[in-house]
Amino acid sequence: LLIFARRAKRSGSFGDLLLRQLVLKMEAMELPFEVKCGGISPKHIREDVYPVLWEMPRLMHDLSADYRFSLVLHDKPPAGIGSLFTDSISVDDFSGGISAGQVMSRYSPRRPVVIGGPATDRRSQSRIDGFRQIFPSAHVIAAGSWFFRSAVQNIAAPLSSVEADAVFCCSDRLAEAALICYRKLQIPAPVVIGFDNAPVAETLGISTIGIPWEEVARAATAVIKKRLDGQTDHASAIVLPLVPVIRNSP
Repeated sequence: LLIFARRAKRSGSFGDLLLRQLVLKMEAMELPFEVKCGGISPKHIREDVYPVLWEMPRLMHDLSADYRFSLVLHDKPPAGIGSLFTDSISVDDFSGGISAGQVMSRYSPRRPVVIGGPATDRRSQSRIDGFRQIFPSAHVIAAGSWFFRSAVQNIAAPLSSVEADAVFCCSDRLAEAALICYRKLQIPAPVVIGFDNAPVAETLGISTIGIPWEEVARAATAVIKKRLDGQTDHASAIVLPLVPVIRNSP
């Protein structure tokens, strides 16, 4: 049972991209599956079903607390005994932040800025921490959200008061928000680098630190097949490397 957050229904989102990649690979391997976008209670998931989750943190914790096998995509498993039952496929966000700093180094910025997502999101903080390994004095602006509209509202004022010559955004949607803000402020946009390689990054023509979505789907399909074949060994934690996607040059 592929259970994705409702925003995976939005065409062009990376939830939509990941779901389509996964469905194609499941169909190619003739694996039985159903898709649900939105919340569901663990008690409504049959015992003989293997749940595959994207952006469903509460459900992930509930299933692990019941010691039920599941697979979480693009996230780490919960801590504790439940982690033995939660297969996961994720990326190294800290390394991705370092990669962003290394790509940014090509532009020799003197006043780099980082735009992060929610302050409590460990993925965002890891990306910021990685970037600041390369640029320790980088100024950090908190968007407070991964969502585009909220980000535009939250970062406009800080961007207007900082003379940035390069901006690393912890997601491609935050990069889109930053470019919109610069346009509204009538300030020439500096070089902007995103994170995820969501479809919007290609539309914007920006460089980004790419999550290998096809590899995520391929790895997920292999884990799913193993569980459907009846294997009950301890959970696997697969961490995939990130790939810089360069679309602009100094």
